[in-house]
Amino acid sequence: MLKRAGFLAFFLLVVCAGFLYAADDSTSPKVREFVMADSPQSLSLDPLHTFTSFESQFYTAIYEGLVVADPLTLEPVPGVARSWESNEDGKIWTFFLRPDAYYSNGDRVRARDFVASWLRMIDPANNAEYSFFYDVIKGAHAYRTGAQKDPSTVGITAVNDEELRVELETPAAHFLKLLTHISFLPLHPSLLRSTGWANGSTVIGNGPFVMRSRSDAEILLEKNPRYWDAEHVGVDTLRIRFMDDANEATDGYVAGRIQWVTRSLINGDKLQPTDKLEVYPMFGTTYFFFATDQPVWSDWRVRRGLALLVPWDQVRTKDQFSFPSELVIPSIPNYPVVKGIADQQVAEGKKLLAEAGYPEGKGLPALTVIVSSESQGMKAIVQKMADAWKSLVGLDVIVKEVEPNAYLAESRKNDFTIAEATWIGDYADPLTFLQLWTSGSNLNDAHFSDKDYDAAVNEAISMTDARKRYRRLADAEQILLTKAAILPLDHSPAINLINIAVIGGWFSNPLDIHPFKFLNFKARAIPPGIAYASPRQ
Repeated sequence: MLKRAGFLAFFLLVVCAGFLYAADDSTSPKVREFVMADSPQSLSLDPLHTFTSFESQFYTAIYEGLVVADPLTLEPVPGVARSWESNEDGKIWTFFLRPDAYYSNGDRVRARDFVASWLRMIDPANNAEYSFFYDVIKGAHAYRTGAQKDPSTVGITAVNDEELRVELETPAAHFLKLLTHISFLPLHPSLLRSTGWANGSTVIGNGPFVMRSRSDAEILLEKNPRYWDAEHVGVDTLRIRFMDDANEATDGYVAGRIQWVTRSLINGDKLQPTDKLEVYPMFGTTYFFFATDQPVWSDWRVRRGLALLVPWDQVRTKDQFSFPSELVIPSIPNYPVVKGIADQQVAEGKKLLAEAGYPEGKGLPALTVIVSSESQGMKAIVQKMADAWKSLVGLDVIVKEVEPNAYLAESRKNDFTIAEATWIGDYADPLTFLQLWTSGSNLNDAHFSDKDYDAAVNEAISMTDARKRYRRLADAEQILLTKAAILPLDHSPAINLINIAVIGGWFSNPLDIHPFKFLNFKARAIPPGIAYASPRQ
């Protein structure tokens, strides 16, 4: 009987541990393979033309910049740079690189690699989407716009192999946070001299992991033994699976074969009572935007007039996973109050249309809205807007459905009137939204251009007083909303399926970025009431 009881206790321990940590060898500390499931994603290995949230997450595995975002606070912490300092007025920054920072092929990461990689990002011939982020650096704007041809005029200097000096146009309170962005990564010199590697199955990187294989179904990565902090990387193998079946992905999680499932692949009906979704506010906004440089729609009175005719109480509907809002910037402590279009105002809307030369909508051309063919919710919203415009001012609306994988490219063609987008902040600051729609932004798909807006944003960049800086940024947001270039819908939360009782180093944060370097399998714990007894030899 005693042996039986001992066996039962041992059996229960194994079963309970299997339930909590999954009885799959992939989760064993000996193997330490972490599996993430995401929907099929486009992926370029070249930071030159990357701007999706998936790429931002993936790059935390294969690359590392001067600083990285702390996984909990998102504050900048040392990466390739072991330390840094600035002069008294905050315009000159010096970064001291680690002598043990290496690329995956064994070459050292040197200061001149940052200079060459950054100049490539702002080379006007490359037209990189995020090149406008560099405008904070002295001479960068003139160089990337072609006004200055000499790259040596840009304030980026390699003092020696381990010392990088950066001179700014003006002091910038957000500068260190900006450096956590993927556009400021260093590339191995060989990549700067070659082409065709962006879609390859491997790449020379300096991050905590190295790509071993890549297919349409998955990407396999292994810990980079040459990474300067390899001993603290808690996962040996990282596998990213691309799946389009939420049932399969959720089943894989429940069975312990997958540790992290992203929002689009979660089927809540299949979860066990003990499974817990990680749901938290995200620094992101879903919105409509006008093609503001087109005839008729370039007049802000027309845009605002139509926006005021929309029955927003029917369009912005609240559910457990959305927070309707008429504002661009999600809630931030101490950010000033800004007023958007919160409700329908038919009389005021018609008045603005009449002032613009279109009384009761007469003379307005048909309006084209593009929408993802798989987004039933968004199609229903667009239909409500179209019905209101048709009934109130006789406006014809053409709804053009686009395949999800082609939507991003379609929204950049500028052959529509209104498109929908979701923007997740690149770093934790209002500027990551508002700089998007400045005249010099390469990601300004609305083609919005307003001198007062540009002035407010540019002035805010140089301000060090936090209260005054927020006030000017709020001024810019007010212009954007008043002139109805952007019509916000909601601030959606991040939703992930991951057991943080088992997985360490993964923290809820408003950017929904979770650097792979910090992930680890927590030590197994014996469930309460179960005593472990080793079998006799």
